[in-house]
Amino acid sequence: MSTSLSQFLRIHLRGPGNRRVSLVRRMGYINLVKGLRHLDAWVARMRPPVGDQLARLARALDLPEEQVLAMIRADADLVAAEARAARRQDPTYHLVMRMMAGVYAQQKLPGDLTLDQALERAATTARERSRRCCLNTPDDLCYWLAEDGSIETVTQGGRPYMQI
Repeated sequence: MSTSLSQFLRIHLRGPGNRRVSLVRRMGYINLVKGLRHLDAWVARMRPPVGDQLARLARALDLPEEQVLAMIRADADLVAAEARAARRQDPTYHLVMRMMAGVYAQQKLPGDLTLDQALERAATTARERSRRCCLNTPDDLCYWLAEDGSIETVTQGGRPYMQI
């Protein structure tokens, strides 16, 4: 796997003369506190650079934007892998239901349910409330159910995400 941005920045900042403030200044930030907050978030893999931050960072590090983008993708892969590993440690099923625009209720189902029991419970909830639901399993599968309780599709990876 290629080097992640967070790893690269930690190594870069250990070098002689490379300080957080000087990197933020090279990126063109006038508000140093804002620039430092962004830098700290990138090092902690809390969020990636967005907008013109990618170009600013590449310029400050004297790297091609494509290389910085590859490092950002490596960070995203690491974060996703950690999330999948954490999900595998949780043996329970989670039911996510769209209540209204931007409001999604999440219910943790009892830990002793089988997949068939969890699917039946999700289908019943969808029918009773006439709402679209998603059952997220410990295997990181998402069963998407229509308002009538029928399974629309099954996806793998990532947390359930519903668009309006």
